[in-house]
Amino acid sequence: QYKEAAVVFNRLLALCPDDARTRSLYVKCLLHLQGNVASALVESVVSSDLRDKELAVLIASLPQGRISETKQSELLTICQTNFAADDNLFYDLARAFERVGRDDLGQSAYLTALKIAPTSSRYILSLIGNRLKAKDHQGALDYIKTYVPAEHIASGGIKTTKRYKDSFAHTLALLPMVVGEGQVQKLHILKAVYHHLNCGCRIPVIEFRLRNLN
Repeated sequence: QYKEAAVVFNRLLALCPDDARTRSLYVKCLLHLQGNVASALVESVVSSDLRDKELAVLIASLPQGRISETKQSELLTICQTNFAADDNLFYDLARAFERVGRDDLGQSAYLTALKIAPTSSRYILSLIGNRLKAKDHQGALDYIKTYVPAEHIASGGIKTTKRYKDSFAHTLALLPMVVGEGQVQKLHILKAVYHHLNCGCRIPVIEFRLRNLN
């Protein structure tokens, strides 16, 4: 399917070489075919004309040598402008960046997702995991303190339990008990827990690991 489509889009591109949408569709087909797409061709679609979310994630997944670090950073900036309300996209971009060793861009993408959906426990856990993956233990602790307080002060000075909207909320509630002051040594266990965190289906395993930390 992608092979035949790539042939068609290549012919169209020959007729209209400046058509951004045709070029994007052509590059997307080539990336799906997992061929050795020239970096110059890939980078040519990383522009303000980018409107294809799937293509953005495919490009973010490219390893070093197939796209420059500058263009990877530019890709994230463009997505922050063109898809400013899509928190799921930035989560997918973060995961893609992490897979190719760009933990810095992954961190930025998670933070963007959190700006859009600040009560998403999945994004918070993934952000913590990102810092642990990058061996930034202090950064992980800082995010735990920022996003996972045991209690927060509501209007009127009343202490309330912070509520999150998705399936990782129970795990977040446990974090203040697991990692507090003077418990940095436990971060290596948390790194194992959060590494390759993908979806809510892993929540029972994560909670079991957290409950059994000693």
